[in-house]
Amino acid sequence: MNEINKQLKDLENQLSKLEERRQKLLLAQQEAEERRAKLDDLIKNSGYPDAKSLVEDLINKFGIRVSGAEAAEKSGRKPRIEMSAQIRDAIRADLAANMKKSKIAKKHFVSYAVVTKVEKGAYNHL
Repeated sequence: MNEINKQLKDLENQLSKLEERRQKLLLAQQEAEERRAKLDDLIKNSGYPDAKSLVEDLINKFGIRVSGAEAAEKSGRKPRIEMSAQIRDAIRADLAANMKKSKIAKKHFVSYAVVTKVEKGAYNHL
């Protein structure tokens, strides 16, 4: 009987926590709708034909820099390449010339692990 009472009390606690969470979410939803309505009024009363032109002018006025697809392309990340027999042979030639593996990896835009795999013969099937 004690076990049942304990479980019932736990359920009541969980229900109260869920109700609190529900109230917080409803409040957040209402605030988001109010912000959205305020923003719609702002756009409507701005005199701009659409929201995009308003945003572009605001970006220019305040000097905000937007990072988009152009910025993503210029990252320091290596381009992804597909291993071919030519690349494998070039890596083998550099290994035979006692070039450092890290230098070979940078030269051929592959990882250090790929250079090690070529050295061990993992790409012999190409």
